[in-house]
Amino acid sequence: MFAFRALPRPIAVVLALMLALILAVPLMGAKGGNSANAKACQKGGYAALATDEDPYTAFANQDACVSYAAQGSMLTSLVVVHGSAEFVWVEAQQRCAFLFDATVPADMRSDVRVNLANSTSIAYTAFPTTYPAYGSFTVPAGVTMTSAAGRYYPSSLGPFTSFPVTVDPEPCGPGSSATDS
Repeated sequence: MFAFRALPRPIAVVLALMLALILAVPLMGAKGGNSANAKACQKGGYAALATDEDPYTAFANQDACVSYAAQGSMLTSLVVVHGSAEFVWVEAQQRCAFLFDATVPADMRSDVRVNLANSTSIAYTAFPTTYPAYGSFTVPAGVTMTSAAGRYYPSSLGPFTSFPVTVDPEPCGPGSSATDS
């Protein structure tokens, strides 16, 4: 049977300090949490947040956001990209003109592509670098311009992300009321 003996006071103090140091070292090496940021992810807040490294991509769900924030990583507001396109038939040139505008950050403008669609197929693809962007293209007789769609590439290696483009409801084509002579 093991008998407990009282240790001399100096040895007990040294052992107590060593035990405290042994317990404190792993805690000092742990990355600090950020519960305030993690709380920002809750109640749907994750949908308007992104990582500091990629402000153009929202978190997929609350758990992903909380996990990222709890590690002490910084959250940022999601940068939302959207655009608008207006089509105008230029009778004198027999061409459809468009005016495209978007909320695209300057560092991402070279990564944007806008597809302008007509009722039969894609008619024109623009790669604007200045906003608003203006251009024109030929529309075959009887075909009207009906929609636009935007894409951006947040990194040169990453996949594209679509963004909404609001289109002026006036179709553009020969005989349309949206004319400019």
